Amino acid sequence: MNESILTDAELVLLSLICEQPQHGYQIEQEIAGRNMGAWTTLSTSSIYYVLQRLEEKGFIEAAAPDPTKKGIPRKVYRITPEGEKAWKGATLQALSRPKITSTNFLMGLHNLWNIPPGEALEAVESYREWLQKDLQRQREELENLGLSFFPLDVLFEYGFVLGDAELSFLDDLINRLQEMAGDS
Repeated sequence: MNESILTDAELVLLSLICEQPQHGYQIEQEIAGRNMGAWTTLSTSSIYYVLQRLEEKGFIEAAAPDPTKKGIPRKVYRITPEGEKAWKGATLQALSRPKITSTNFLMGLHNLWNIPPGEALEAVESYREWLQKDLQRQREELENLGLSFFPLDVLFEYGFVLGDAELSFLDDLINRLQEMAGDS
């Protein structure tokens, strides 16, 4: 399989439903509770649209709301055998051939050649300060949540390793820009 049959948003929702049948609001709460917004672009407003697409593809099915329950009637979604097959294939694809994500930071690095070193230095130092604070915030959130079970711990560990590597890269870049600004 060269290309995943699931979008990233579909894989996120299908993964949560694969764990246990859930309704849309539960899924929204899981995404928030697991801090999945830090690494997925799935917005709250698109959850129901993506659920509808998964249902149309036959990957999930919804049970009719229980009329005996009080409160807002909610459809509870469960994964189908075809959905399990798609989920497994997309998960293995993501592990074996991850997408290389590009950011506008890469475009900023590409354009450094025409930015005065002092201005570039100020911008990079600002980003480094933000990244350092954000990593600290994420570490504290993880500690407060007490989520230290497999595989969630490796997901966060991966993010921290990447963040720490980026801080190291930024330190080197800042040193080079400081040297260049001193030469100007």
